[in-house]
Amino acid sequence: MFRSFTGDRYPIIIPSSFNGYKIIKPIGNGQFSVTALVEIKDTKQQFCAKIISKRDMANKQKTHLIENEVNILQSIHHPNIIKFYEAFNLENEFGEEFIIIITEYCPNGDLLDFICQNDFQDEIEMKKILYEILKAIQYIHQIGIYHCDIKPENILLDYQ
Repeated sequence: MFRSFTGDRYPIIIPSSFNGYKIIKPIGNGQFSVTALVEIKDTKQQFCAKIISKRDMANKQKTHLIENEVNILQSIHHPNIIKFYEAFNLENEFGEEFIIIITEYCPNGDLLDFICQNDFQDEIEMKKILYEILKAIQYIHQIGIYHCDIKPENILLDYQ
């Protein structure tokens, strides 16, 4: 079993393997979710699984946010925005239902960790990262999507 807590301390308990995926390790958590590194059992290809409790979202009257997130992720295609692969329901042994969103795995973590771990003296590197972020924001704004929570810990790095 995989056990973790959301940022709001809601317990997430799901099988360590599901739908052909195996959980490798937890990556982080958000207010309503937990993220884990998963791999396809046969190919060992790695992805990120965002795990959201339907019960927790219903209790907070936020269920609509899950559907909205999946719809947006399915509709956007940009090199600087995380790639969506699939979403599905999962029920644990206690009968609780979860939504699992499978996305691209970004092995270099988030921008906040990158800033904290590096002596950001390379002005060219800083400008390149900022330029790529602005291209992604411009793209989503052009198609009528507004993120509303852009912060370093929500910007993931797939390479450095």
